[in-house]
Amino acid sequence: KRARMPSSAANRSVRQLGAVVKEIAAGGLERRLQLAKRDELRPLAEDFNRLADRLMERERQNAQLGELSSTLQTCR
Repeated sequence: KRARMPSSAANRSVRQLGAVVKEIAAGGLERRLQLAKRDELRPLAEDFNRLADRLMERERQNAQLGELSSTLQTCR
């Protein structure tokens, strides 16, 4: 059997995924993937969005720890 060629919709989804990955890697942690409910890549997009949410939360926590550390050093 011949391998199926991906549909144009799948190609669009893969391109969108690639673009969002690059944006997040560049620091745009607020960016998320929005795919149609019937998109085959939707489960991957949902997992990716959860990963981005966790990264954003870690960044927030790191910022808070940095502020706390500065405050503690000032109090010495």
